[in-house]
Amino acid sequence: MPVLLNTWKHHAGAIRAQIALAVGAGERGLDELSQRLRMIGTDLMDLYVGTLSPLEIGSQIIARLQASSQFAPDAYASWLDANNGYRAIIVGDGSRWIVRQAECGDRYVHVHPARRSPQTIRVRANVLRTAILTLTLSGVRGTDPMEVVVINRARKEFLGLSPIAGSKEGQSIRAIIGDLSCAQARFRRDDERQHDVNEYAGNDPGKEGC
Repeated sequence: MPVLLNTWKHHAGAIRAQIALAVGAGERGLDELSQRLRMIGTDLMDLYVGTLSPLEIGSQIIARLQASSQFAPDAYASWLDANNGYRAIIVGDGSRWIVRQAECGDRYVHVHPARRSPQTIRVRANVLRTAILTLTLSGVRGTDPMEVVVINRARKEFLGLSPIAGSKEGQSIRAIIGDLSCAQARFRRDDERQHDVNEYAGNDPGKEGC
């Protein structure tokens, strides 16, 4: 499937699955996860919190491109060029996804959630990183992820970030922790097809590319 979707930045259910894998690996999983979180970058992003898996999202987008005769690489590129390099596609749960050109060989459909789309939330990179590491830390060490001391331990020990001063500053972090804890996406790690859209690796983890 020629789809690039950075699930570390844009898919809560896939992130929740990665947290579960890291918790299962214990302290080693914590260290490895903190390194992988560089893929999130540094900017604001839109995080999908709906129930569609990455594979379902990619498949539905491809089906719509095929139905409108925009799936072939040349036709797809021309279609994007006619609209300033991007288009919006609505999938089955009503969420809107932006498609762009991806310079990654056979993977040429770059996908991310549209801003203010249904089933998405806007989140800062360090807030998302903190929530992911806090949930993983609490799972490995048996602590409460909503406690300030646990949040600050995750930020200092694994992310090199300054501590939050109190509960008010941690409100947005706790909200994302709640969203990740409740993510219900049907994401099956043992489905090899998921790797077609699950994530991409880049030479520069802060940029979206191959």
